[in-house]
Amino acid sequence: MRKENENIKDNTVIPEACSRESSLSVSFIKEEKQAYCMREAENPQTLRAARLSGMTSDLMGFTLIELLVVVLVIGILAAVALPQYEKAVEKTRAAEGISLLESLGRAEQIYKLSEGQFTNDSSNLDIEIPLTTKNFTVSITSGVGASPFTALATGGKYTLHLSVADDGTEETWCAGNERLCKAIGGICTGGKKGWCYYAEETPEEPSSGGGFNPVPVDPGPGHSGGSER
Repeated sequence: MRKENENIKDNTVIPEACSRESSLSVSFIKEEKQAYCMREAENPQTLRAARLSGMTSDLMGFTLIELLVVVLVIGILAAVALPQYEKAVEKTRAAEGISLLESLGRAEQIYKLSEGQFTNDSSNLDIEIPLTTKNFTVSITSGVGASPFTALATGGKYTLHLSVADDGTEETWCAGNERLCKAIGGICTGGKKGWCYYAEETPEEPSSGGGFNPVPVDPGPGHSGGSER
């Protein structure tokens, strides 16, 4: 019986001992288990292991390396995703300015067919075009009856340009922010079409005469225009 009682103390033996017929009573088995648990609870090594286990579970968290890796991953995602998000937003926003200028260009061509010239007054057109919206301000930059007809839609970071010739040929381009303009229509190659990016240059003042113009030098007093003898 003593050997069987010792086996009861083993957690792996107790369920088997309880399930088979034994001369031990059920109450005696429970009392032995309780006594064994109390002895183990008073064991210093058991108490120390329990304390360490509790401290480990309480102090469980992220290490500094893990936090740095997370911050690094977030930084990489932000560096890649934010510019792409900004391009997508500006491309969607640019659709408003493009629509306004295209409507204005068609209305100007209809006006020219009936009147023989373009107009710089949008009230003369057959359709009403809002010149100021939340994102753009549309302005006609050509003079009265001037050709080609030119207009632009100014946004916060770039400007959309429209030019309509007498024969109805249109040129459309974007200037200002190179990165956003490229996202809208790419780079202008072979003409200004499709709202592509075009780097505007300041035109140089043409020289009068077309050739070398020497600066006249004052001969000073006592010199006449003729040759001296």
